[in-house]
Amino acid sequence: MKLEILYKDRDIIVVKKPAFVSSQEERGAGADMVSCIRNYYAIEEEKQVQVFVVHRLDKPVAGVMVYALNKRSAAALSKQLANGDFNKTYYAILKLLEKTPGVLGFNEKKVLTDYLIKDGRSNMSRIAEKGEIKDAKKAVLEYEITDKKDIDGRMLYLAKICLITGRHHQIRVQFSGNGAPLYGDKKYGSLAPTKKSCKKTDTDIIQDSSSNNDENEGIALCAYALRFNHPVTGKTMEFSITPDNSIFGRFFNE
Repeated sequence: MKLEILYKDRDIIVVKKPAFVSSQEERGAGADMVSCIRNYYAIEEEKQVQVFVVHRLDKPVAGVMVYALNKRSAAALSKQLANGDFNKTYYAILKLLEKTPGVLGFNEKKVLTDYLIKDGRSNMSRIAEKGEIKDAKKAVLEYEITDKKDIDGRMLYLAKICLITGRHHQIRVQFSGNGAPLYGDKKYGSLAPTKKSCKKTDTDIIQDSSSNNDENEGIALCAYALRFNHPVTGKTMEFSITPDNSIFGRFFNE
């Protein structure tokens, strides 16, 4: 896998993570970004580097990521992340479930606030039901619908999303649970997460979504913009990419 570098210096490297590549080191035959970065420095610059994971993206999701190349930078970036000074903006393509009002409004900023519970056995999260709030984590995001297209007889919506909190599968769970799942999401795409659905296996979830034969390109979600302060100089760093995985090309290339 060729590494796509957006920026690098002695302290950090900013890269584009492709969809279906793990953002952290992963055992097995699959590619991962940490190994890819190490290989790049070993081959291209003939040196060994330490690579520190500061933030993560779900494996099926593409996007901009920054990795620290020393402990000092890793600590500074992690502190920014914990303090909410680490800004990640996403594009997602949404579809409306039938017989649901959805959450969509065109060209107006909205906020989704839910409480999420993670099920470790199924590796799924869901919106907490009444009476479960004390055991859940608050999840907040801001979004705006910036475009819509009728594609093959189905209306799809382009959403620009800013995460206020960073919860497990947050964007996927919140939009699915509010009636507008992400295009191509086999795990949450046709099922609003509930206690019952979280008890199913991943195989069961995929089978429930088997009617979405047109959505085998991956999840239509991309962390397209990233802003943070350089861990050493303090300079504001901003990077962005044009989403090109899944069905995004129908919105950005036409």
